[in-house]
Amino acid sequence: PMSKVYATPGVYIEEKSAFPNSAVPVATAVPAFVGYTEKAVLNKKDITNVPTRISSFGEYLLYFGEGPKTIYTIAESEDRNKVYELNAKNKRFYLFQCMKLFFANGGSDCYIVSIGNYDNGIQAADFDGEKPDENEPGVNKLIGLKALLKEPEPTMVVMPDAVSLEEEDCYALQQKMLLHCGSEMRSRVAILDVYDGFKKRIRGDDSDVVTRFRTGIGANFLQWGAAYYPWVHTTITGAEEVDFTSIDKDTTEVLIKILTAEVDDATKEGVLDPNRAEKILDEIGNLAALNTIAGLDVGAAEAA
Repeated sequence: PMSKVYATPGVYIEEKSAFPNSAVPVATAVPAFVGYTEKAVLNKKDITNVPTRISSFGEYLLYFGEGPKTIYTIAESEDRNKVYELNAKNKRFYLFQCMKLFFANGGSDCYIVSIGNYDNGIQAADFDGEKPDENEPGVNKLIGLKALLKEPEPTMVVMPDAVSLEEEDCYALQQKMLLHCGSEMRSRVAILDVYDGFKKRIRGDDSDVVTRFRTGIGANFLQWGAAYYPWVHTTITGAEEVDFTSIDKDTTEVLIKILTAEVDDATKEGVLDPNRAEKILDEIGNLAALNTIAGLDVGAAEAA
């Protein structure tokens, strides 16, 4: 290194510390995610409602599995800028997509509390409370939010699946989150989602989503929470994850109509070779039969 240049001549003593910095960096933002997962298994043991610390998306997949299979309805769009619209037919599970975004944006250490799998739908009682412990008769097991009472490390609580509850149930749960953070723990904050936060604001109207949210969460412990609006529009779900089996079989005819129209238009414009177009139309015609087979397979699995 370059020698220091001193302003006046003389003898100078430079002291150097023989010991490293005693201030050890620690994580100051450790979120705890509560929601539904495909599975909850660690070392062959069930970890449902057991706060589990992970530090990578790989660990999440290993312990909690993949995301849910979302079924969409398809309809021709009234918007001139769109050909069609996809809408989820069933209640959405959001935790898996949130974990993908969390780790894709630099997230690291966090806690996961799985409150059940995707099979039984979304129930308000799964998010907070107690239930009999199957392994210890006479003992109640803390579930969901209450399971975090014994964990001092998390500094934030996030419940992405809460917005799939009925509106009043969502607000009631968010009030419990604020109570948990501001009264029971006093060491963490609640990250809240605005119910129906994908909708545009209607200022001055009682149906405005932000106005309803502010009324719904009450007036207690508000300094212990943070809310975000609007919802993030993202392409976290790739095109390869949505195929014809993701379309509700009752709307397959609409899908066939849309695809057939696109092939016809491409052929007329000279973009698509007629012979190639004919083969594509044959494949499109098979969608109805394939969808029926897929529906039968699902039905057989459910019956079994």
